Amino acid sequence: MLRYLATTLGLYGLLAASTAHAQTAPKPPFQFSRIDLQLYDEANALDRLLESRGLVYSDPVLEQHLADIAAPLLPKESMENVQWRFRILRDPLVNAFALPNGSIYINTGLIARVENDDQLAGVLAHEATHVAGRHSYLFNLSMRKKTVAITALSAAAWWLPVGGIWGATIYAAANTSQVVLIFTIYGYSRENEQEADVNAVERVKQAGRDPNQFIRVFALLDRRLEPEPVPFIWRDHPKTEKRIAYLKQKLGLEGDVAAAPDPAYLDRMRPVFLQNIQLDLDSRCFRSAVDGAQRLAGAHPDDPDALFWLAESYRALGPRKPALGKEEQNDSGLRSAYGKMIKQTEQEETEKLAGTPEGRVLMEEHQRKAEELYRRAAGLDPRFAKAQLGLGMLYEQQHKPDSALMAYRKYLELAPSGVDRERVERRMAALNSKGASQ
Repeated sequence: MLRYLATTLGLYGLLAASTAHAQTAPKPPFQFSRIDLQLYDEANALDRLLESRGLVYSDPVLEQHLADIAAPLLPKESMENVQWRFRILRDPLVNAFALPNGSIYINTGLIARVENDDQLAGVLAHEATHVAGRHSYLFNLSMRKKTVAITALSAAAWWLPVGGIWGATIYAAANTSQVVLIFTIYGYSRENEQEADVNAVERVKQAGRDPNQFIRVFALLDRRLEPEPVPFIWRDHPKTEKRIAYLKQKLGLEGDVAAAPDPAYLDRMRPVFLQNIQLDLDSRCFRSAVDGAQRLAGAHPDDPDALFWLAESYRALGPRKPALGKEEQNDSGLRSAYGKMIKQTEQEETEKLAGTPEGRVLMEEHQRKAEELYRRAAGLDPRFAKAQLGLGMLYEQQHKPDSALMAYRKYLELAPSGVDRERVERRMAALNSKGASQ
């Protein structure tokens, strides 16, 4: 499992001592027990739950593309109770995980972070190793202690999302009766993760892809853009740089792997990027939204939709710093910033920050950028109604009721049957009631 951002990708070692002997002994052929079959059934149930809750981003073309990338990376022999499926999840966490039944999920947040198909191949090979190695089943057999189960549920409870569906997958797993599925999403033992890492670069290389790009994935995951909970149980995990180090050693590399953006990847995944920007905004991950929208707008500066979403991201960023400070990027800093954030609503946080000198300057700068982008989008396509909607909301924030009303009227002219019509009419009524000029 590839856990989001820079925290480690592995189980916290609660059972490391008790399983050390088993990990060094020869592995006998896997035989399904009643307990294993129960976990298999729960994995299937989690698949259905994710689907029923609308968390699966359904796009047959992209799912087939993932399957095509994964095909040469999978074991050649069929496996009992494994049906390989490759799905995209509507979750802005930068994460991927595999269920023991062969379902491999890549979050929209991870797709919006990586740069090319070779990097995706490394992720898929890593996750496929967990399935092929029966890691979930083996871990389940060693995790039959109540104290461990309680720890797992406590960990899940710590992941209180700040809004939207940020971390919703964790909560879906917590609704199953098998606690091990929570761990499946969180990660495995150090040994299992290293096995998956090493196997991934081998599989990717054999498939004719660039194995160095899997190292690049970890560098991308190490970018900490948002405050996050960082549960205490992961404090003793090996850091991302250690994983980069042993993979470099295996591949005989000395320097860093350079960025490798692929325009074809960006174009193919454009709808996922747009979906994830909306999820980031809904989840108060405003810096991540700016980051994703900048990639789209940078690649296609004449795309009104990309400019609109970059404008929306800057407008939502408001008085917040465009990047976390150095003191906020270690585990304790991330936890502290997250704790402060969830104690306030988005509006309360915005008002508090905007009341500071630094916040006022940032608010003005980000609003200026947003207005420029909205106007550029409108200039590229005079029939692009969303640009007028964004301008109206921006002018409301700036306490410019007349300008807001003018933009809203333009929106209604361009989109008389738009999905936001009712909301816009309510805003206009509220502005008129406050005495805006007609």
